[in-house]
Amino acid sequence: MFYNKNKLEKRAALTLNNFIAVFVLLIITVIASPACSEDEKKSAISGSKVDTSGAGDILAEVNGKTIFTNELLKQYNLYFLISRFSRTSLKDLTINSYLDFYISELLLRSEADAFKASITEDQAKKEKERYLKLFRFPDEAFVKWLDSKSLTMEDAELYFKKILILQKLYIKKFGAKKFSDEEVREYYKVHNEYYNRPAKIALSHILICHQESQGCASDLSKDKAKELAESIRKSLTPEKFAESAKKYSFDSTGQIGGSLGVITKGSAIPSLDKAAFSLKPGEISDPVESEHGYHILYVTNKAEELSIPFEDARESIEYTLEEEHITSELLKYSEQIKKNAKIIKYSETDRKGSLDLKEQANTKKSVPPVKQYSTFKVTGKDIYRNSKGQPVIIMFSHIGCSFCKWIEETFDDTVMDYIKKGLIEAHHYDIQTKDDLLTPETENDIPEQYVKLFNYENPNRSTPSFNFGGMYYRLGAGYFDQDDLYAEEMEMRQIIDDLIRY
Repeated sequence: MFYNKNKLEKRAALTLNNFIAVFVLLIITVIASPACSEDEKKSAISGSKVDTSGAGDILAEVNGKTIFTNELLKQYNLYFLISRFSRTSLKDLTINSYLDFYISELLLRSEADAFKASITEDQAKKEKERYLKLFRFPDEAFVKWLDSKSLTMEDAELYFKKILILQKLYIKKFGAKKFSDEEVREYYKVHNEYYNRPAKIALSHILICHQESQGCASDLSKDKAKELAESIRKSLTPEKFAESAKKYSFDSTGQIGGSLGVITKGSAIPSLDKAAFSLKPGEISDPVESEHGYHILYVTNKAEELSIPFEDARESIEYTLEEEHITSELLKYSEQIKKNAKIIKYSETDRKGSLDLKEQANTKKSVPPVKQYSTFKVTGKDIYRNSKGQPVIIMFSHIGCSFCKWIEETFDDTVMDYIKKGLIEAHHYDIQTKDDLLTPETENDIPEQYVKLFNYENPNRSTPSFNFGGMYYRLGAGYFDQDDLYAEEMEMRQIIDDLIRY
């Protein structure tokens, strides 16, 4: 990867700490809790149907059944989203480790077929409805949750059908398992933070100090500081907050976009606590006074207070304990089945289904079919190529964006591999400085046609934002919750390879 040294130093100094970003997500994401926020309950996303042809490369074969890239990414996302294992248990789950898990699952499902452990569509639907009720998911929030990984309710019902089939297999092989009251209560005690916790927010601020401020030196009078804070607030938007914090904030957090990390209700200075927790995600406060000066507050995410009594949580805990136990026992059993199974796993270098992309890039181009990928959405537009016929791949980021920091090196390394082979044109633009971070030079302008791509399906100018060949886009980092950069690379390569083939 060829980077200007100053660009690398600039990145390291001016982006949010990755640990804080992961911690924020683990607290705020709906997965980490048996309940949803009010905003999530009100949200509804409508999906569009696309052609699902084009399964990607072959990753493995299990007794003659082929496992493709698309299939594995889809099942990986379903498992991570719907599984009731704790986030601690899933933190080390990667697409690589999941491949072994999925191979075991396929063998177990074949075993279930032999035992005639069948499930009807109606039973699967009822199991999904039971799940939503137990874990307090309104349908519209669940749809939004699935849509974040390009999944549908039909995908979810097939997942629940699979769960019920494996449960039947377990009962036939080992008998039913009941959990004692003591075991259920112990789970509630150990995982109490999932059921009872104060409200939390991810908070950023811009601090303007004055001569009377404590712990903050300034030559401004109190009146002038207030006047400056009010002036800054007038022009502030969420998109400009990190840049403005760097420019104006007297606090050292300004250099990382003003982030204060995760704040628990009641832990901050009373005036700030009251103002911050009255904000909704995406809202910016008017200047709030404290002993340190005047703060402009910006809430990026919020987890509402939870208070779920044991008896209300009992059934969902029993569900979770049953899932963990059955999965553990069946995985042990699958190791026995593997001894007589024919399993072939393909490495990246000898993976079946891959084409000679260099040769494909030099052939006549046709319009590629619209496909469904795990985290990218369809734009509805034709493929966008440069004058050489190469698909144009773009990432947009900005200083202070923790998700950008997490994903940008993987994106840059991936596209550089294709650029060096002359297969694509790619750019990584910082929307604030307008610099292309893939070049050693410092640019100060983004071409208008790329600005239009950025604004398409992105009215809030969110980052990170990706546009692959004009046909596919994504807002945010698709596998941030799994902390799986290899899955990111795998999906990006899958889309780029498909764009090159046509």
